[in-house]
Amino acid sequence: MKINTREWLAMSKEDRLLCIRLTVADNIMEQRKRRRG
Repeated sequence: MKINTREWLAMSKEDRLLCIRLTVADNIMEQRKRRRG
């Protein structure tokens, strides 16, 4: 999930936190898939 700086600065704190959580969750899922692989 890539976000450019302009979009990031336009977002509210809540939206930023949500994006961070989604990104972290995606990373965790990817790591789990790789371990099983």
